[in-house]
Amino acid sequence: MHATSPVPADTAALDDARVLRALAVLEALASAGQPYTLSQLSVRLHIPKATLLRMIEALEARGYVVHMPDSRGYDRAITLGPRAAQLALSALSNNTFTRGCRAVLRALVDVLGETCNLTALDNDAVLYVERVETTEPGFAGDTAQGARKPATTETGLVVQVPLFVGEGDTIRVDTRTGEYQTRL
Repeated sequence: MHATSPVPADTAALDDARVLRALAVLEALASAGQPYTLSQLSVRLHIPKATLLRMIEALEARGYVVHMPDSRGYDRAITLGPRAAQLALSALSNNTFTRGCRAVLRALVDVLGETCNLTALDNDAVLYVERVETTEPGFAGDTAQGARKPATTETGLVVQVPLFVGEGDTIRVDTRTGEYQTRL
């Protein structure tokens, strides 16, 4: 059996700082709306240009960032690469987190009888992570053939559905007419 020596705390802290700086670069590029030069990134992130250059080269080698020429064809600017887009899409399509959120929100909707949202504060913006809509309950004695109630889908579409359709049920809606077809 081989004995392993623990990683010194200062090495672990240095690794954490490197990862956080790389994430700060990706976040800055994602929120920029336009490519940044190395000098612009250095000033915005308070990272020395030499350090930033090494980081950008490593990120570029893995496809997370790319260099783009400016309108004059030189003074290359840096923007997110295809691997960053792939990571973002993979994160958004990962259902594990949103499924857990949806279960908690459904329980709240059942208790409160109101639509519930899970949000996160991002600087001065609010990000909607997940939303669960409530349906209006059928009324006692409302048993007439074809009785309907309004339900709001996760996309915001309000559809008239039969009384037996409950919160969290999956339904099929005709996209041409916007009418309820069936519960799945």
